[in-house]
Amino acid sequence: MKLRKGSATRGLALKSRGATIEQRDEAFLLDIKTACLTIAERLRHRQFLDLIENGEFCDGIVRQLTIIGEASNNLSEKTQRQYPEIDWVATVDLRNVLAHEYWTPDLPLIWNTANREIPRLLSLLE
Repeated sequence: MKLRKGSATRGLALKSRGATIEQRDEAFLLDIKTACLTIAERLRHRQFLDLIENGEFCDGIVRQLTIIGEASNNLSEKTQRQYPEIDWVATVDLRNVLAHEYWTPDLPLIWNTANREIPRLLSLLE
């Protein structure tokens, strides 16, 4: 599969079509990488204040973090074990917080995750 910016959700589409676990995991990993690259691109030349003042920018980052968490949650345990240095539980937990506690987003957490953890996640998956 080809990595394409902004085209996440391949994994869920394959899951609904009865693909093999390996095919689904490949698609979910691609979704995670795509979301990481999208975050990196959106953060370019941005500051924390942009996250506070620009709702669309903040929503875009949150959306990509949510995709990462959802795709991580759908990965098989076998694939997760292939990347022991990645805290899969934390990625899913962040997704759950962002999705279910949307009325009080923790902007410093979002900013720090996007700037520190996402580049690390991407490097571990490459």
